[in-house]
Amino acid sequence: MLKASILVLFFATYVNSRAQDIIPDISHLKTKKEQLQRMAEVCDSFNRIEQYEKTKQLSHYAATLIDTSDHYYQSLFYYYIAACH
Repeated sequence: MLKASILVLFFATYVNSRAQDIIPDISHLKTKKEQLQRMAEVCDSFNRIEQYEKTKQLSHYAATLIDTSDHYYQSLFYYYIAACH
């Protein structure tokens, strides 16, 4: 039982670390619009190479950063989410 618990913990840690790889480094970008634009470009590149699960994950992350008054980026990332389903 202990081996199974350790294996499950290792697998969960591995999956979590792989999910973090899809989010681009946006710390050098100063404004939120620049950050969202960079994530939109990454989503486009994921769509071109048919990595729809990565597009969906990144779009969900970007949707948490968008201001409620920014309808352009809301519609853009919700489009990416819907297109991946």
